[in-house]
Amino acid sequence: MIVRPMAYNPEELRARKKPQHFLDAPIVGDPLSSPRYPQRHSGTCIILGSGWTADDDLERARKIRPGAFLIGINRSMRNYKCDMGVSLDRQGAKLWQAEHEEKFGLIELHSRMLKQRSVVIAEPWINYWWYNYEAGGTSSWLAVKIAHAIGFQEIILCGVPLEKGPSLPTDRWSDWSGRSQQGVVESFRQALLRDHFYQPYVKSMSGWTRELFGEPAIQEPDLAIACVLKSGGVYDWGYVFKLFHGVSKHLDRPFKFYCLTDMAGSFSPKTYEDMQVQVIPLTYGWPKWWSKMEMFRCPALYGQRVVFIDLDTIIVGDINQLCNYTGEFIALNDFNRLGSHVGSGLMAFDGEGMKHLFNTFKDRPEFQMERHRGDQNFIYDNSKPDFWQSLYPNQVVSFKPDRGRGILKMLPEDARIVCFHGKPKPRDVINMDENDRYYCPWVKEHWV
Repeated sequence: MIVRPMAYNPEELRARKKPQHFLDAPIVGDPLSSPRYPQRHSGTCIILGSGWTADDDLERARKIRPGAFLIGINRSMRNYKCDMGVSLDRQGAKLWQAEHEEKFGLIELHSRMLKQRSVVIAEPWINYWWYNYEAGGTSSWLAVKIAHAIGFQEIILCGVPLEKGPSLPTDRWSDWSGRSQQGVVESFRQALLRDHFYQPYVKSMSGWTRELFGEPAIQEPDLAIACVLKSGGVYDWGYVFKLFHGVSKHLDRPFKFYCLTDMAGSFSPKTYEDMQVQVIPLTYGWPKWWSKMEMFRCPALYGQRVVFIDLDTIIVGDINQLCNYTGEFIALNDFNRLGSHVGSGLMAFDGEGMKHLFNTFKDRPEFQMERHRGDQNFIYDNSKPDFWQSLYPNQVVSFKPDRGRGILKMLPEDARIVCFHGKPKPRDVINMDENDRYYCPWVKEHWV
């Protein structure tokens, strides 16, 4: 007597009097799998096929959809850490699953249920069997149907060009070159064309499928402009207002303005009626510039692109290009020192991307403050930043060029941001007369 495992449920199949295929009426929210798939997803998933374009496709897709759920198809499971695996080649999937587990960890496998009931017993490495799907198409197309059934609203194909590619030096990916498989490719294409219901949900990064479905739209993350106002120094809410006004004047894209401060009680919206600022209390009481560490783990900034600007900074020109920086982390190259050294007066990063700086500092704050002369040395020792002056020459300049020996009497033509590190501060300069060494009339024009 054959004892069927729980993964097969014949009573459930018999209860469906008229099996409903997925050509025109997929059952949204009712995954047809055995056993029942327990999770409900949302957002974007990337389906990584084993076509010759896979590496480049995935790199580009992850840049525009960072953190997307990744479904590995066939041999792609051995090349990347995937959240799920799908394959119609169930024997091959056993090997790819083993390679994935050896390199990256456990992975659940999904496949399409055949009519032969014995297949469920014979192939126990398949975790979920999917049924009531129209036959035809590739493993990647089965993954599209599964992804839609479990809740994803955007599905991006990578490495599924469905066209002949170049010969590759290894068998890392399938290239279709040197094979007489045009008839097979054509049958796959027909299956995709037939299942027209899915087309609004699917995009592709390359090949024939990109022509059919189009590319995913590039979505700009929300932009957060952040500053820190710490008590006990020369700064007040007037400095915050000046910075907000400068950003508003010289930035075209929408943004949110955040101020991390221990002076929230002295902020009055009535005082600055046109300043839309979200006040975030500082909680750790770290002194002076060390309070910036809280910005690197600030939940209010998560999911946004953060541009941090010191309060002694004047915006003098268009900063759209600077705010479109997409790298991991960028900071100033310290104006006062030769070589590569971090200046923390202007930085950009993803809201959650630099949490390790906060965590490292928080573990031993007294030790870090004693070991490093300031926050800039600590950041430099624990990161690998790009530098504004290297990527955007002449756009970010010092009020005291030549390592403090000069004064910026006239604004350079390409200047966008002027940093006032040390003394004097902008408020000092606007109160000076023309006999003073630091007198600069352009400061009063732009710091308003």
